[in-house]
Amino acid sequence: MPRNVQFSKTEIAQIYCLKALGMKVVDIAGKMRRNRAGIYQILSKGDNFETKSRSGRPKQTTKRQDREILRSISTQKLSIRSVSREVTFPISKSTVHRRLQKRKHLIYRKMDRSPKLTARHKDARVQWARNHMHWTDEWLSVVFSDEKKFNLDGPDGWAYYWHDIRQEPQTFFSRQQGGGSVMVWAAFLFNGTTDIAFLEGRLCSEDYQKMLEMHLLPFGELLGGDQWIYQQDDCSVHVSNSTKEWFRRNQVTVMDWPALSPDLNPMENFWGILARDAYAKGRQFSTIHDLKLQIERSWFSPKPELLQTLVISMKDRVFNVITKNGSKI
Repeated sequence: MPRNVQFSKTEIAQIYCLKALGMKVVDIAGKMRRNRAGIYQILSKGDNFETKSRSGRPKQTTKRQDREILRSISTQKLSIRSVSREVTFPISKSTVHRRLQKRKHLIYRKMDRSPKLTARHKDARVQWARNHMHWTDEWLSVVFSDEKKFNLDGPDGWAYYWHDIRQEPQTFFSRQQGGGSVMVWAAFLFNGTTDIAFLEGRLCSEDYQKMLEMHLLPFGELLGGDQWIYQQDDCSVHVSNSTKEWFRRNQVTVMDWPALSPDLNPMENFWGILARDAYAKGRQFSTIHDLKLQIERSWFSPKPELLQTLVISMKDRVFNVITKNGSKI
């Protein structure tokens, strides 16, 4: 390694992670603002890389115990607290944490929240993508819609875990619900957004149709022209016979949409931007009324360029679904 150049354990872990993700050494060096020779030196050591030994208290665990800790994390996706209870020897949470930090192939990451896709779902997603792979200007006339829950005390929490970068990322398939909240429907296309619709109670097909009549029809004709297309997921009230008849009666063209595919909908990204603005600086709300006012303020704050960028991203989403054989993008 070049003289007087030192890498922290965190930097070493980052180097191995970036390399595992396929990044070139020159790009890693540029990203970390480090000399390429130093990056090469670390990678050339492989699993034998060690920092200079230091004096201090003797190690509290044996090599066999360290392997047991790593197996618990890698195979069971346990938290540090759970590992300290699961292993067959007494150990503190801080010691577990130190052992994990020393492993280059482990990173602490956020668990994806996504519906579980079966082979049938993946095949349908690929077929949908192939059907739309030649779309360009057509996306400009699509009205993208979705519903989202907002809580008084902040966005739903994320699940975190120690991830072995040699394995597939884990997905969090369920979550707790609690506290005051409000359900929101909204939609946007290349040229603008609809109004926010606050949904009360459990939505039936008739409620959904009344909401669309108030918030979708005027907007679609105003901004989408005569050929606009409505996108929605396959929620039961969205695809009931009654709702299908409502669409036919009102001459609304509904886009085919693969099941369990929120990652294909740019509205998901829009929700994320809106939530960050609504809950900025740790903001929480005492009443539903205050929460609704902030949601409305945040909804109308993004610039038109953001909407256009999200719509244009559909070409990349379609391509990514095909290249990933229908898996989550």
